[in-house]
Amino acid sequence: MVIALLTDFDGSDGLGLVKGVIYSVCPEAKIVDLYNNVEPFQVRSGAWILLQDYKYFPKGTIFYAVVDPGVGGKRRCVAVKTKNYYFVGPDNGLIFPAAAEDGIVGAVELPIPPDASKTFHGRDVFAPAAAKLEKGIAVEKLGKAVDKDSLQQLHFTSGNGEGEVVVIEHYGNIVTNIPAAAAKKKKFAVECGSYKNNLSYNETFEEAIEGELFVIAGSKNTLELAVRNGSAAAIVRAKVGNRVKIS
Repeated sequence: MVIALLTDFDGSDGLGLVKGVIYSVCPEAKIVDLYNNVEPFQVRSGAWILLQDYKYFPKGTIFYAVVDPGVGGKRRCVAVKTKNYYFVGPDNGLIFPAAAEDGIVGAVELPIPPDASKTFHGRDVFAPAAAKLEKGIAVEKLGKAVDKDSLQQLHFTSGNGEGEVVVIEHYGNIVTNIPAAAAKKKKFAVECGSYKNNLSYNETFEEAIEGELFVIAGSKNTLELAVRNGSAAAIVRAKVGNRVKIS
């Protein structure tokens, strides 16, 4: 199997420590960095990326997903088994959309060791759990079973050209959850926060005018706001969770 990491750990030693713990428990583990640049604390961004990307991995993959602003608080630590995958992470909605789409089979609450850091369950709780799954230990043996319907839910909704900002890419592109099927014309009226303007649609970055904000269909088949060789986020000043209308 493979352990795929999705975190907001980039820029700290946390990512290396997590890998060290996994290898200590399961030296033969195969680790893939799915994405460790989730905007800090942005559970919705992490959930969106996981929802869009998990299906590209082989069946049996263990997704270690940790964006955990509530670490040490009341939220549970969970491991979830779905029809084709495993998800390990905080029960704060992060893993729910992907797990629910694949079909949740069962879930357990992971115990927190007495000596675990209250600020780094990613190292002390989730990494060992992911490694044990990689070793072939059944998810049911990792903790106490919990009702799958009690998992913290998180949903994304869109319709009629309206949706939300789900990711601000490091390039500055503003990713929305509005389906790219809406891209059937060359001009769009765009509203995002206090920003309002009419923007052109371009199929590629190459055909866009450098420095000009435009609409494009991204690789996840949703509409994005972008600037050729520039940052859309710097112009629009959008934040994850902002409502967007592209019509």
